[in-house]
Amino acid sequence: MVAFTTLHRVTPFISMTILMLGVGLFNTLVPLTLNVEGYSEFVIGAVGSIYYLGMFAGSISVLKFLGKVGPSKVFILSTLVLSFVTLVPGLKLDLIIWCISRFIGGYSLAWLYIVVESWLLNSSTKNNRGQYLALYMIVLYVGQAAGQLFLKITGISGVTPFVLASALTLGASIPMILVKNPMPSIGIPQSMGFIKFYKISPTGIIGCVISGVLLASVYSLLPVYLKESNYNTGEIATMMAISITGGVVLQYPFGIISDKIDRRLVLILLSILGVFISLVMVGMTYFDLKGDILIASLMFVFGGITFSLYPISLNHTCDYVDNSYIVEATQGMMLAYGAGSVIGPVTISIIMGYVGPSGIFYSFALAFCVMLLFMLTRMFLSRKTISAQGSSYIKHPRGIHKEPNSRSRP
Repeated sequence: MVAFTTLHRVTPFISMTILMLGVGLFNTLVPLTLNVEGYSEFVIGAVGSIYYLGMFAGSISVLKFLGKVGPSKVFILSTLVLSFVTLVPGLKLDLIIWCISRFIGGYSLAWLYIVVESWLLNSSTKNNRGQYLALYMIVLYVGQAAGQLFLKITGISGVTPFVLASALTLGASIPMILVKNPMPSIGIPQSMGFIKFYKISPTGIIGCVISGVLLASVYSLLPVYLKESNYNTGEIATMMAISITGGVVLQYPFGIISDKIDRRLVLILLSILGVFISLVMVGMTYFDLKGDILIASLMFVFGGITFSLYPISLNHTCDYVDNSYIVEATQGMMLAYGAGSVIGPVTISIIMGYVGPSGIFYSFALAFCVMLLFMLTRMFLSRKTISAQGSSYIKHPRGIHKEPNSRSRP
């Protein structure tokens, strides 16, 4: 029985690791291929935004299927669709086909994320949720970082890298097929609505939006920045892997810290560091400073910061949501992330068109500043409210926990 339980507990992690190998390879392959074919930063950013628009749409539609079909079947179906649309762009370099396939790919991936994150959050408690979700994100980023390294073997020309990415994506369904009911049924969830989630946790929602702006632009435009900074394909793959590895290594410490202190303080720290590193990268680009070790170190820390925003924001929101609403909370956070992801690549690509490659880090610094100012404002308003009321007790709507006195309103 122990082995059976352990197998069911690790199967989704195994599947997600394999899936991220393919997704990591493909997400870097797309902007590099478009760049080599002569498309502008705006077009590349727009294709990236279409991908995240699909993710946004998928987040809206997943609940009705999740309760009726079951999480395991939804996962398997989504990997099959994602595998097909990963292969299609390699067969024909047509921008319309690429846009359609990217939309469907984002749509399918949203289903996969919500399925696994709902299962994970339902299996954890408030006291260890940060550590559990950090481990999950580590699994994702290890897979993505390793996926970058396939580019050193396949290059970016021809159909081979697309076939490999498609095969890896399809392979993610195998563990879920071999193990019977690897994820328990979660019933038929009901949507709470985006506005209600914002009222529950403005910090969590804004954190996920900013995370979407940053991560979507990292995947869609950072390879272009490196390409236009005269890095070759192998070096770009290495730098992307280093940034994702930073997310892997720093994810768990940040998760532990966020379990022990106010998660907003952690988000404030990450925002300050994000502004600093972004401005340093701008300065290095402006003065044409070279130093692979320094840049690799900055990319490592930057990755750790950027990739930690989403799980900590998600944890913060889930602190205020009853476990019976975890699936809906996951959907709401994915919607917020998807909204930021649609806005980010297009907006930042326009800035890069005017400013040059360094425009991406100007934009990152601005995004982190917005996050920092919002966090500081929320904490100031929380203290003011508590002081006026003389108590940290807050009357919560149906389905929302009352928080212990050590935490103020989000």
